[in-house]
Amino acid sequence: SSVLQGCPDVDQWLLFLSRNNVRGLTLELGGGDEWVRVPSCLFSCKYLTHLELSRFELDPPSTFKGFSCLKTLNLQQVFMAHEAIESLISSCPLLESLTLYHFDG
Repeated sequence: SSVLQGCPDVDQWLLFLSRNNVRGLTLELGGGDEWVRVPSCLFSCKYLTHLELSRFELDPPSTFKGFSCLKTLNLQQVFMAHEAIESLISSCPLLESLTLYHFDG
C-alpha cells in the first residue's frame, strides 16, 4: 500500500470547512491500496462534534491540542501511529462514542 500526499479537491474542501466551523464530517475515499494523508487544516476544525474517516493517514501536527467538542469519532482503515491514537483520544474530553476498525501504524 502507498500513501498519497493529498487530493487537491479534498484539501480545498477541508480548508473551506475548517474556516466555516463545520460540526460534522464524514470522509471515505475509494478502495485500492492507496491511502490519502489528511491535510493539517482538518486539525483546526475546533467545533467538530462528529468525525468519521475511512482510508486515510492521520498525522496530527505537533501544535494540535485536540478536538474539544468532539463527541463521536469513527476511524476505519486508518494509518496512524499508536502514540498519536492515544493522544488524539485523550484530547477529546467530550468523547461519547469511539469506533476504531482495522488500524495500521
